Amino acid sequence: MKTPAVICLMLLSTFAVFAAPTSKKEPAGNDRLAEADRLFNLGLKHRDRAWEYEKQAEGAKEQKDRDVYEYSAEREYERAIEKFESAIKQNSRHFEAFGSLGYARRKVGQFEQALKAYDRALKMKPDYPEALEYRAEAYLGLNRISDARSDYAKLVKIDENQARTFLAAASKWLGNVDAGEQPIADFSAWVDAEKVKLGPGSGKSW
Repeated sequence: MKTPAVICLMLLSTFAVFAAPTSKKEPAGNDRLAEADRLFNLGLKHRDRAWEYEKQAEGAKEQKDRDVYEYSAEREYERAIEKFESAIKQNSRHFEAFGSLGYARRKVGQFEQALKAYDRALKMKPDYPEALEYRAEAYLGLNRISDARSDYAKLVKIDENQARTFLAAASKWLGNVDAGEQPIADFSAWVDAEKVKLGPGSGKSW
């Protein structure tokens, strides 16, 4: 005859079997990674809208229209920054979000903050060509020509088209600075020489 204690243990065991869940819940970590990707993609949509406004600004005939388009582009970049930062909070290893955050910050003139974002991206993925190109342009925005050339030297070894993108951006930058200064004149000559060395290609325009 089973004692009351044994009967109680048997009942508890039976209850545990029936109460056990039949399926496992997805780990919270996976949810965060998925949310990070969702936010990152939303940020890209804002970045793409900013590109469209920039194109419209370039084609605008009236200055007032150009101002409106440029303002709209800046607003979209600011919204992109918000989404990229939110993505990073969900996944601190999202190197693409860091790279895109740096890009958006650079486009609104936040060069120092952009460099920090690029540094994080490149620490995780040193051969990330877009981030190298972005960072080289940010260095130019701060007149750090030697640092820009250093990133270009790395970039040209892994992605010649991105290297061409930087040279095109460097030419545009040179058109907005005082060409009379010797460091600028030397840099201009170097850019021209690198263009000849690389030849034509399919570099992107950022």
